[in-house]
Amino acid sequence: QYLDMFWLDAAERNGVVYLYGKVRIPSKDPSKQKYQSCCVTVPNNQRNLFVLPRVKSTNPDEGQERYGIMDVYNEIKSVLTPSCIPHTEGSNWAGKKVTRSYAFEDPSIPRGECDYLKVKYDGKYPVPNRDVCVNGGKSFEKILGAGASNLENFLLKRDLMGPQWVRIYNPKSIGGSISWCKWECTVAGPKSIVKLESVAMPPTPTVSTVSIKFKTVVNPKSHKLEIVCVSAICHNKVQLDSASDESTRHMTQLTLSNGTMPQFPRDMEKEMKQMPELQKCPNERALLSRLFAQIGQWDPDVLVSHNGWGHDIDVLLSRCVELKVSMWSKIGRRRQMKLPNATQFGNGKEWAIANALDGRILCDTCISAKELLRETTYSLTNLTLTQLKMQRVEIEPVDVPKWCRDGKHFVSLAQHTLNDAQLVQRLMFKLQILPLTKQLTNIAGNLWARTMKGNRAERNEYLLLHEFHNLKYLVPEKRTAKQRSEELGEEGGASNGKAKYSGGLVLEPKKGLYDSFILLLDFNSLYPSLIQEYNLCFTTMEWSKSNAPANVEGGEVPQGDQLPPLPDEGLKRGVLPRVIKTLVDRRRNVKKFLKTEKNAEKKEELNIRQQALKLTANSMYGCLGFSHSRFYAQPIAALVTAMGRETLQRTVDLAQTSIGLEVIYGDTDSIMINTRITDVNEYPRVLELGNQVKREVNKLYNTLELEIDGVFRSMLLLKKKKYAAVTMAEGPGGKMIFDKEMKGLDLVRRDWCIQSKESGKFVLDQILSGEEKEVVVSNIHDHLEKVAQQMRSGELPLDKYIITKGLNKHPNEYPDAKSLPHVYVAKMMLKDHKAVSIGDHIPYVITELEKEEEPSNKKTLAAERARHPDEIERSNGAMKPDVEWYLTQQILPPISRLCEPIEGTSPGILAEKLGLDSSKYNNIVSANIDEDDIVDYTPASCLPDEERFKDVEKLVVTCSGCNESAEFPGVFRLVKENGVSYCASGMSCPNPVCGRPNWGDADLESCIAKILNRMNLMKKEQQKLYYDGLVRCDDPMCNLETRQLSVYEGCCLKAGCNGRMKTVYTESSLQTQLKYFDSLFDIDHACKQLKKSQSSLTEKEMLKSLNGADKDAFQLLHGVSSCSLSKSGYNWVAADFFQSL
Repeated sequence: QYLDMFWLDAAERNGVVYLYGKVRIPSKDPSKQKYQSCCVTVPNNQRNLFVLPRVKSTNPDEGQERYGIMDVYNEIKSVLTPSCIPHTEGSNWAGKKVTRSYAFEDPSIPRGECDYLKVKYDGKYPVPNRDVCVNGGKSFEKILGAGASNLENFLLKRDLMGPQWVRIYNPKSIGGSISWCKWECTVAGPKSIVKLESVAMPPTPTVSTVSIKFKTVVNPKSHKLEIVCVSAICHNKVQLDSASDESTRHMTQLTLSNGTMPQFPRDMEKEMKQMPELQKCPNERALLSRLFAQIGQWDPDVLVSHNGWGHDIDVLLSRCVELKVSMWSKIGRRRQMKLPNATQFGNGKEWAIANALDGRILCDTCISAKELLRETTYSLTNLTLTQLKMQRVEIEPVDVPKWCRDGKHFVSLAQHTLNDAQLVQRLMFKLQILPLTKQLTNIAGNLWARTMKGNRAERNEYLLLHEFHNLKYLVPEKRTAKQRSEELGEEGGASNGKAKYSGGLVLEPKKGLYDSFILLLDFNSLYPSLIQEYNLCFTTMEWSKSNAPANVEGGEVPQGDQLPPLPDEGLKRGVLPRVIKTLVDRRRNVKKFLKTEKNAEKKEELNIRQQALKLTANSMYGCLGFSHSRFYAQPIAALVTAMGRETLQRTVDLAQTSIGLEVIYGDTDSIMINTRITDVNEYPRVLELGNQVKREVNKLYNTLELEIDGVFRSMLLLKKKKYAAVTMAEGPGGKMIFDKEMKGLDLVRRDWCIQSKESGKFVLDQILSGEEKEVVVSNIHDHLEKVAQQMRSGELPLDKYIITKGLNKHPNEYPDAKSLPHVYVAKMMLKDHKAVSIGDHIPYVITELEKEEEPSNKKTLAAERARHPDEIERSNGAMKPDVEWYLTQQILPPISRLCEPIEGTSPGILAEKLGLDSSKYNNIVSANIDEDDIVDYTPASCLPDEERFKDVEKLVVTCSGCNESAEFPGVFRLVKENGVSYCASGMSCPNPVCGRPNWGDADLESCIAKILNRMNLMKKEQQKLYYDGLVRCDDPMCNLETRQLSVYEGCCLKAGCNGRMKTVYTESSLQTQLKYFDSLFDIDHACKQLKKSQSSLTEKEMLKSLNGADKDAFQLLHGVSSCSLSKSGYNWVAADFFQSL
């Protein structure tokens, strides 16, 4: 006898596993299959512990002999009884000798195969305490497997890979007291559950979903949220493998209202006729009882909510506890008659919510949207607009009482609630959340409910758990978050889960505006491909913490990275490379079928499957470097990134040296090449250059593949990870398609207001338009004047001023909320009983300073003037955006950064066009250091001279022969004729018409004297600037310039200003100027610099351009410049400094 069930969820209580799913109900019409819920009780689950015998002697000379299995058996008996297993049950455990392998982080456990004592006993009993498991006893060293739950063992041993059909052998019916399911049965043990093979597998059944939304109001007496009305929509035919039918023929709905509100409208009965589906309940308790009774009747497999984990389900359950609603447990499928403790709900405790939901899956569209979409905010209103292309009116709890004053408005409120439930359901269908998460779970083999909650790390963990379990490997111990944090703290690392090793290689960008074609080439899935290319795996490498650093060919090992040696080429393919290859091959096959599939439903199913395989393969590397991952392996992760750096550098060298192309930027897995081709008709030639690089690189590797990712028609490269470009691609019929791509710019970040982004987009469009520079600059200036006029006249709508920023932790956990606008607003939202959770994106607007307020602290005051947009709208004009703040802080800074490479404008001119005081923005030494500047900092000595000395005053020399003035080029002057580059001496005039030696002077001595005089004059001018000691306030609204200093170091002397005084001309600037002079005359330095940009020139060819007299002249000039540099105290520390230490 057996029963086939499609299992959906599982839970464990006291050693018993409960399996929830759907069974087929016999029907005369095979085309109309019906399914009902079923709960299977699986008792007799066994603990599986593996005990490692201890080495008898600690002296390595005496060998590695371990204690015998019987010695271990006798000692383990005393460990288990009676601390784990009572004396009465002492005989109910068993042990036997087994051979298992280990390949993970604990260096005290032997790698490879070893003998263990396998101990099994009933799962209802606890495991030995952690101290015994970690430190062992006299005859045993470790106890492994104690951290694994009964549910984990069940999923691994029965090889259950997510929702699928299973066959339940010899089921016995029970009396229906365990769950709310239609059918219940029990089996003898876990071995009675067997997954069906694909040949005998019936089609995937449809599931039923219920989407829930409600409106709340704050009770003025208790200050608690009370539910005013609630809507629920049931869809009983939702597909799990393809798109579902969204028509209403499969739907039923319910809308309930609370009839005991203090302001409940008297004409409600009359108005309810306009909405027949609206039912009035006597009170809130009756409303909840009716709702949960209906949920029990519908018996949904999936509950759908927006922000369900963060707010909605928590509110429902807390109100049930408060009002003692006996049917509260029908929100899940496990029957619980006893009300939970009141402290469990109302505080967002996710474990309590998860326990209540046993048997039903919670689909939170907010969490899924965060994983699948890139939005400024994930509110239902915003997602409705961006994804469903519909407008939604936001009704906050504070506004709900206004809708309850008369029956007509209350019915509108109920209709709005019903509409919200429909929107949540439509969003679920739009994002294909159920089919996609089911596929992800089928690949990984974890619980569907956990995938739905966004636990990406757990998906990777279970995928590897299944693989290593099948290979008879002992897996890393399951640790709690607290245990893992303690371990990381002991190791001296951060316990926030972030990587503590070097990341990808980011090349120094050659900044500027490019009007020639730029090739973008990148490696397909670089890190997963590197794992396959070099066979990097737990099983193929010696990567314990004791490994010493190893050198990686082609690049240095950053300090702190402990790199194990690469595996031998002849080794068998490891588990991790094999898993990734399987995922990649499966996706390739699915995509092959997808191209030929004609059936729309089947095509949708295949597309969802390939998406799931892609997401899983690309996230596999993450489990190595995430410190809270069970399979955390920092040395392997560091080696992967090191090989990635080497691969990128090797690609850059090949493109520049072998093929002779100019690489202007590179980041982790991609490079950008300036083709110097400007003609659109030569697009095929651009692609051929890309294919040439691709061929040369790909023949070096077996698995790594470099591809042409795109072609940029023009590009604005500002700094590392910040650029914008016009992309170009060939469409159907050979028609060229143009688009824009932006990365890292202010206008793609959330923490800039909408108007700032729109103005930034306009400026960017102008810069990349290809128009003449004069036209571009004129258009930008005109736009800024227009925007400033609109803002000051109040013509811009409020939404243009909204700034959005995310919460990294709970608002109450921030130490100084008053300095953070979004946290300040979030705390005010909490006071108004609005839902605020970690990860939420908070919208706010900086408002004008009220007339009676005095600015005590300008920086803090800006944050304290932040208000939620809804609050400003309710103020009826009393609150207004601070236009001057927005112009100075939100409009000018990002526009200035975009216009930095553009000639014909400056921050001062842009400020003038915005109606600001331009004098405050001329020659400002910025105190605002971008985070990227710190993370991606490159020492000045590593920069090319062109970049390093771009801001110094250049040495200009006048030719005595042609009277033309030009910048002194240094030792060498690069000349290009007919596409050929060669070197000329820097002592000759650069004017091609003149070209006289000694810059037109009669002899070399006169030329040297002229250069020295000009250089000494410039030195004195620069030294005067430094010794003037001018400091300037960095606050654009102040910009005070003085030679006085405050007794409080760095504080501005102007009353009420919160700015910092910054030196106008720093010692660093003077030092850079002296280094510039020195670099002009250093022959060795000039050779190195020229070789970097012109790899085809040899040093011998360079030096041929200099005659003996020129060399002597440069040596003399270099001696003078070096003398000045050595006299500078910038690079020297006085000896008496160390006496004070």
